[in-house]
Amino acid sequence: MPLDSPALGLKLQGVSLWLIGLTGIYSVEVPLLHVLLFSSLISATDPVAVIAFLDEIHVNKLLYTTVFAESLLNDAVSIVLFRLFKSFLPIGIENMRPLDCAAGFLSFFVVAFGGILIGVIWAAIVGFTTRHSKEVDVVKPVFVFVLPYCAYLAAEMTGLSAIIATVFCCVAMKPYVKLNMPASAINSIKYFTKVFAEMSEAVIFLFLGLSAIRRHHWDFAFILLTIIFCVLFRTLGMIIPAYFLNKFRLVPYSKVDQFVLAYSGNRGPIAFGLVIGLPDSIPAKDLFITATIATIYFTAVLQGVTMKPLVRWLNIKLDDPNRKSMMEHTVEKQLDFVMVGLEDICGYRGHHWLRSGFERFSARWLRPLLVDEASVRQQGSKLVREFTRVALLDAVDIAEGRKPNVNKSSPSLQRLCTQTAECEL
Repeated sequence: MPLDSPALGLKLQGVSLWLIGLTGIYSVEVPLLHVLLFSSLISATDPVAVIAFLDEIHVNKLLYTTVFAESLLNDAVSIVLFRLFKSFLPIGIENMRPLDCAAGFLSFFVVAFGGILIGVIWAAIVGFTTRHSKEVDVVKPVFVFVLPYCAYLAAEMTGLSAIIATVFCCVAMKPYVKLNMPASAINSIKYFTKVFAEMSEAVIFLFLGLSAIRRHHWDFAFILLTIIFCVLFRTLGMIIPAYFLNKFRLVPYSKVDQFVLAYSGNRGPIAFGLVIGLPDSIPAKDLFITATIATIYFTAVLQGVTMKPLVRWLNIKLDDPNRKSMMEHTVEKQLDFVMVGLEDICGYRGHHWLRSGFERFSARWLRPLLVDEASVRQQGSKLVREFTRVALLDAVDIAEGRKPNVNKSSPSLQRLCTQTAECEL
């Protein structure tokens, strides 16, 4: 998965802005440390806005997942780098020693991997809590929201990456918590999360709009170069990794996919929140705020508005609107088992082998601690649960007067039920 590395991006963008500033083209003198601090925050993209655009367009799953993961981890790393450079401000770049640089380099990994550890620990706490609260199912959704937030607070209090902790907490807890939750609770969590995300995004952009009516330091050269370098290094940060990754991928990233990855680098609330939090001791703070707002408007408005027509014009592969049938789910699972066996016979340690190994480890050690097996047995096997989910979606479609969205060429039980319902109608 190509990642637009904030570390590489801020070095290139920050050094480029600083070198051009040596010519005296800016209205304010911007030291190297300050411009690196600004470059770290302007590298943060907006995953909510990007995913909202791509979800509306219904791009293919590979592109959707890549953009989402890149935007999310990009934000987390950008915040870590921002805090790192902010901690260097009292020292000053002229007083920094090699030991300070080495300590900062090590602290980057400590903060990032420490956040992962905090997230995994709290994920285990969430799973353990939901496993032993089967008598109070109505409270389980509260645990799903409150405990990951506790992971966020724990990471903040210990100086680790709170975003990374929250992300990995949610990723690690989902396979286990989902088995402990009734279907009604899962639906409640799903829709509440969507509504809360939309409300939060609206409030943030409200503050962003109000911030436009304030005192600004307008420097056309600095703002224009910031936007140009954001677009340029975002493009290079996608094309170059994709070129090397395509040599090892079975399904390579096409030129059109790479264009969408580069074009979806919308800046948003993360960059705005970080630039507002800059200390007042930075002389160019007002200039940085103006440049950040201009960059957000350029990427969110111009790129966001033109994304949908560009996707249609470039004929990007879209996601299949038809749901998978039970036959397809069964065949895919069989193919996974076959690939695991082939990799084991060949002695190849691929992702099928790794996934199978983790599933065995999880079934032996983690599930007994984090999953209520009695509740899972009542729900039936994994195949039965999948059929129940697909049949429920079909029932909702029929109740709302729509035809079930299933591949017509795929034989399945719900396809047979659909044909029977159509005949009765």
